[in-house]
Amino acid sequence: MPWPTSSAPPPEGSESVIARSLQAWEPVIADIATRQAGQQPPPELRWFLAEQAKNPDWSALVAVPRRILAGERGETLLDGLDPIDTVIARETLARLNRDR
Repeated sequence: MPWPTSSAPPPEGSESVIARSLQAWEPVIADIATRQAGQQPPPELRWFLAEQAKNPDWSALVAVPRRILAGERGETLLDGLDPIDTVIARETLARLNRDR
């Protein structure tokens, strides 16, 4: 699975930046959407999330997939996220709802 390679987030503000970020996180979104709540994520996903959590710019977003994998759902997952993180988190939640 091709995981995003950059840990530095793009600057906020443009729709194209948001679209590129969403596309970069697509493998993560797809992997999470295929998992049942409480199911152990693959080592690649755990490693990726651990690496991204080291970057303060992505740490808030990284918490969302972890919470989703633990079974949490709902709009409270979006609390405190910046616009790019919010789009990525919303898409993850939408995919979960669509794929169930």
